[in-house]
Amino acid sequence: MSNIKIRDIRAIATAPKGVDLVVVKVETTEPGLYGLGCATFTQRWQAVVTALEVNLKPILVGRSVDDIEDLWESAVGSSYWRRGPVLNNAISGVDEALWDIKGKMAGMPVYQLLGGRCRQGAAVYRHAHGESYADMKEEIQKYIDQGVRYVRVGCKEMDGTALAPIVKTDGAKEGAYFTNAGMPEFPYNDMPLLNKETGGQLTGNITLIGGLSNMGKTTLARSLCIPTTIKNGDKLVIILNEEGTKKWQRELLVWVANNIYKFDLQKFVVRDGKYSDEVMEMLRKCADWIKTKASDNTITLIPFNKYRTDKAIKVIKKYASLGVKYFILDTFKADSGSR
Repeated sequence: MSNIKIRDIRAIATAPKGVDLVVVKVETTEPGLYGLGCATFTQRWQAVVTALEVNLKPILVGRSVDDIEDLWESAVGSSYWRRGPVLNNAISGVDEALWDIKGKMAGMPVYQLLGGRCRQGAAVYRHAHGESYADMKEEIQKYIDQGVRYVRVGCKEMDGTALAPIVKTDGAKEGAYFTNAGMPEFPYNDMPLLNKETGGQLTGNITLIGGLSNMGKTTLARSLCIPTTIKNGDKLVIILNEEGTKKWQRELLVWVANNIYKFDLQKFVVRDGKYSDEVMEMLRKCADWIKTKASDNTITLIPFNKYRTDKAIKVIKKYASLGVKYFILDTFKADSGSR
């Protein structure tokens, strides 16, 4: 077969299971010889169809199917301005179809034309979805039973639409809004308004509490995060600079006394060091509680003799690799001598 030309280019719009897809069919002057390619841009499939039928078809019909690279360059340069996802998808569909034709003409799979296969098989994944976690879990198990090893998951309880109403800014227009208020994240303890506005401490986010010295930044961080850590069974790593170690240890005793044992203990009592027998007994109980949480890695205190940002990053990476998701850095500051 020689001197075969493009006779027609068809954009086939289809929607299996409600998913909008675009298939490109390049027909040739050789009877029965054609190629298929994918030009799917689900969110703008109509624009891709138009680009194929109005923009690309007129400049490609009648050209030789052998000149794949030349045809690609012609298509890329045809729009003058920089191309985007619409034209890229349209061009890729034509390009795939031309390679499909090339493989049929050569009598071998396209991967052989490109140098042969590099592996015997490829891993695949399936998508498990549901209205709730229970539905999603059932779907996951179904795929596991089929031998699938990789499963992408999602459900309404994860996307924030099932458990909480949408929170919109005052004056926001009507429309679809994403909210993370229903996500099983890390809510700030006893802060309903803050949780409503932020969704709590989201994994991957950094929350900075700023203020002058002795304004309560440490107290706020401790009060927001430790109760949720205990309630959720999470783990929390607290990185302390050289000024903060003793203060954290002292105030953690106060927090445990007041919040775990409901014992009225004021900070100045612990700071002054004048204890009644009742207070001393409570402090021992609090210290034992802290030791227990330290032994099961619920709360880990890491004091720095000399603070450096790169050292803090190493600690965070180390514990993140062990599954820790939440960290408190008290207090972040510029390295000595830095500007």
